[in-house]
Amino acid sequence: MDPIIELKGVGKKYRIYRHPLDRVKEFLWLGRRSAHEELWALRDIDLVIEPGDSVGFVGSNGAGKSTLLKLISGISRPSEGSLSVRGRISALMELGAGFHHEFTGRENIYMNCSILGMTRHEIDARIQSIIEFSELGEFIDRPIKIYSTGMFMRLGFSVAINTDPDILLVDEILAVGDEYFQSRCYRKINEFRERGKTVIFVSHAINTLRGLCRRTVWLDGGRIMAQGSSIEVTNAYLDFQRERIGRQLRKEQSGGPAAVTAATATDDAPTSPDGPVPTDETPGGLPSRMGTREAEIYRVEILDEHEQPRTVFDHGETLLVRLFFRSHTRVANPNIGVSIWRNDNVLCYGSSSAKDGTSLPEMPADGRLDFVIPQCPLMNGDYQVSVAIFCPDDIHPYDFHNRLYPFQVRCTRRDEGVAYLPHVYRYVLDGGGKVLERPADPASPSR
Repeated sequence: MDPIIELKGVGKKYRIYRHPLDRVKEFLWLGRRSAHEELWALRDIDLVIEPGDSVGFVGSNGAGKSTLLKLISGISRPSEGSLSVRGRISALMELGAGFHHEFTGRENIYMNCSILGMTRHEIDARIQSIIEFSELGEFIDRPIKIYSTGMFMRLGFSVAINTDPDILLVDEILAVGDEYFQSRCYRKINEFRERGKTVIFVSHAINTLRGLCRRTVWLDGGRIMAQGSSIEVTNAYLDFQRERIGRQLRKEQSGGPAAVTAATATDDAPTSPDGPVPTDETPGGLPSRMGTREAEIYRVEILDEHEQPRTVFDHGETLLVRLFFRSHTRVANPNIGVSIWRNDNVLCYGSSSAKDGTSLPEMPADGRLDFVIPQCPLMNGDYQVSVAIFCPDDIHPYDFHNRLYPFQVRCTRRDEGVAYLPHVYRYVLDGGGKVLERPADPASPSR
């Protein structure tokens, strides 16, 4: 079966003029000189969409998502590459696009459906279902210039979904509707998809993309960063966004450019018995390593349940943080701590031997500690581990390694948050006469 949409090496270029008269100057120069700058909104786009596919587009503002939809819908033409579309398209993109504000809602239905190629007979057969789905009531016969943004969306979606297109394009517009009408729209899109139609959906709502779209394409800077399973691509996109947030927070906290995280702490790190020894900065504007070094951590490893080095873990796997330590003098009641941070500056968890009541009475000359997290509950993301030896009151650091040890967790669940919490759904029915208790499946599939 031939693809319903196919893009090969597609790019879209815009000319940017700093002043309105620059267009006239460039025309008079007859191509001898240029008065514009070139902006590539899209570049090197290769994409194949099969009939019946549901594809989401995700990316930061300005990534090129709406531009790509305009190319697919025929509103705009590519500057380079080839684009083919087979089938009738119904596009729901900009509020009010294709509507005449002096016409009533009913008149705009006839006009829009005619533009989409429907005959008067076809429109007459469907207009009642369009009006009923929009739930505009008496406003359907009033000029749409008095409509709210939500009413515009209702009318536009009702026309788009009820004209029986082969391809439905939806660009973020559903965000302006109330939750009740949004839920009706999503149900209608699911019905449309189940009938073997093609859906292309643009949204910043990650869970909506995961629920509606089998595949997702991540755009950034006008190029495709990743495409594939919606769970995998949106996870990668969220990691990217959290890293951006973390860099910005670190920049704000440190008062300067985002700091570079040190990768390791070694035996060669400077020590001093006289006071803290700060080194390079890491997230939060703190030194990557500091302390007086009466006791020190000279090696840290991130291991799996088989005590093998790992940097990527699946959700629910055992994670082990191994600290090798030694003391240079007598250290009573050493307080050894471990904390885990997500890369957007969120503290996920932190504890210490003093808080947990597991401190040794005295630090040995040499030894190691395994901090074991069975069935690690962390959700998808990039994380860093901090380790430290403090005095018992948590104030004086002997050796503190600030977020030096990175690892990743891969998770295909659709839950949200930092960690998965085991939970139960208890249904109480018939006035309490019947109770159904259903534990959530911790290994629940993504869809």
